[in-house]
Amino acid sequence: MSKIIHGFLKLGKKIPFCFNQDNNILELLATDNNGKNIIEIYIKKLKGKKIDIDGETLDKRYIRFFNVKIKTFDFKEFKAFIPAYLIGMNNNFEKVIKPTDVKEIIFFGECITRVLPPKESVKKNINYKKKIYSLTHFGDYDSHHSFEFENKKYKFLPKIILSKCDEDGKSKMEVTTCLFVSSDKKITFKGIIDTYKEVQKLFSFLCYRSHVSFQNIILNQRVLVDYGNQVREEIIKYKLFVAEEDREYDLPLCDNVLNISEHMHNIPFLIKNLLMDDYILSTMPINKNDLIYVDTNKFLAMSTSFEALFLKKHKKYKSSKNKDYYLAKKKTLLYLKKQIDDEKNNRKMKKYFKSFYNEVMQLEGRLEEKLKFYYEKYENILKDDINRYKEYHNIDIITKELLSQAFSSKRNVLSHGLKKIENFSLLEILSYCLLRKIVYGMILENSNFEPDDIKMILDTMKIL
Repeated sequence: MSKIIHGFLKLGKKIPFCFNQDNNILELLATDNNGKNIIEIYIKKLKGKKIDIDGETLDKRYIRFFNVKIKTFDFKEFKAFIPAYLIGMNNNFEKVIKPTDVKEIIFFGECITRVLPPKESVKKNINYKKKIYSLTHFGDYDSHHSFEFENKKYKFLPKIILSKCDEDGKSKMEVTTCLFVSSDKKITFKGIIDTYKEVQKLFSFLCYRSHVSFQNIILNQRVLVDYGNQVREEIIKYKLFVAEEDREYDLPLCDNVLNISEHMHNIPFLIKNLLMDDYILSTMPINKNDLIYVDTNKFLAMSTSFEALFLKKHKKYKSSKNKDYYLAKKKTLLYLKKQIDDEKNNRKMKKYFKSFYNEVMQLEGRLEEKLKFYYEKYENILKDDINRYKEYHNIDIITKELLSQAFSSKRNVLSHGLKKIENFSLLEILSYCLLRKIVYGMILENSNFEPDDIKMILDTMKIL
């Protein structure tokens, strides 16, 4: 059965709504012609823009819909798909409390526990008659497992879930790890979504997945409540929901994720790099089945990611080594700059020259040269993978030159259509798989991980 929420939205006047939590469809309910006119006028004012809308549910809970674009359908139906929404968990107050002073966000999910599992299993012995409770120590998370990013503190903490007792009055407690995010300043609505993006991208990368899900995302707002004879601090809780594609997501085994217990100081750099490049996660698999095959889109995405990361790391790779290349590039850029500034050229021509200028600016050698450079750099990390591949497929020789040529040639065929596209060869598949490992390592490089740590991480994680 679908989960339906009813309430009122604030669109100048209170407009009743119906929201289906299963398909994330919001419908504005105009009860008469006057209501329809109000909604239509409001939609026209928006001019197709996406906005945030807040309101309250019938059971007196605050609700906010993010990034809403309302569309008009036949018979004056007004609907919108909701990518994310926030809803209050407390409904025992007389008035609806808006989350204007949220300073804490807590993320729960298996992806967090796999990246940083609790140090010890926790058992709880219970004697209900004597009220005796005992709890084993599970490690100090406060001091060692935390980092800061964008004026927010991120802390890994254990979450304890008590299971049912057996006949002897003993029970095992399930211990998971949650991520507790706090700020000295209030976190705005935009800040809430930004924090979600930061955490989502981080754990996707750590689990080597293009997307990971969270079981719960809870926001805390502390308020003072006057009970007449006493003023007490209460925690108002809100829950954030984010829509996800209907796909089969999974997580790798605990041994195949990046355990960050020893790398907390690198995490802020890692988040920053992941936020700068949206394409990076697109090179990673959705699930274990997605990991075992390659297609055109994956191949081209890997090439784009590699070249972008290469340019960031080696901005003058070819120019610094080859004087003739440096001079040719410099003169070409000077010529294009003159054309851009020349008043004789119309706007269309200037736009063309500017686009060409930006392309030349980023050129630092052919893809084949860049690939060879990194196959050499990662030779010690890749050699075992190459030897296994040679033995399994009974191939005598696999060199960095052959790998570089195979990948770059296939990329040119796929992106430029130079000749008929054929199935991937064994060498092209291997070059792609090895580059997948290299790209992950390049991101770690840019996030200040030490070379020995990168080798250990890539040897441990089954990225290939």
